Amino acid sequence: AYLVASGLDNYELTDEDKRIISSSTMQTFKEFAVKDVLNVEQTKSVVSKADLTEGDVPYVTRTISDNGYMGTCGNKDKVNKGNCITIGAETGVAFYQPNDFVAGNKVYRLSREGLNIKEYLFLASVLNVQTKNYSYSNARIPEKIKAERILLPVIESPDPDHEYTVDDIDWQYMERYIRAIETLAIADVVKHKDRMIAAAKQVIDI
Repeated sequence: AYLVASGLDNYELTDEDKRIISSSTMQTFKEFAVKDVLNVEQTKSVVSKADLTEGDVPYVTRTISDNGYMGTCGNKDKVNKGNCITIGAETGVAFYQPNDFVAGNKVYRLSREGLNIKEYLFLASVLNVQTKNYSYSNARIPEKIKAERILLPVIESPDPDHEYTVDDIDWQYMERYIRAIETLAIADVVKHKDRMIAAAKQVIDI
């Protein structure tokens, strides 16, 4: 019932989903500097929790869980645009932010014009591969983020001497891949719940 209400009840893999997943190891990837793919900027932030006011705007900090959320606030003059990725300096974790938000201290905003949620989720997962390289003594600040190099899928050129640029990035592949992974995850949850229901019925019948 929840899946139907949330529009997630279609969890059967399509032929396209199966093709994307099965061919993922054959997809061509190339290395790009983050600064060439995403705009990395400081956020408008509320440095001290004492300065927070009451409200319903998500408050995003450097925490490593719950999408970086640490509650809500009402500091409308510090609102940052959503549909982006945030990274906290010391923790270094990348999160997709669907909504406008207020940032805590040392939270950075990464964005690119025209991207959707699935493309951002793919990028966040790629960025999180490097999270392990950062710590409180080696913060993930904008200058370091811009210099990072990440592997992204590209539309392969028949020319072996082709020099790949950001114009060759396969954004459609990213979107389709994330969609397929989401479908798999939902299917796993449904199967797990089905097993729980079957087990409960068996106990009741006994």
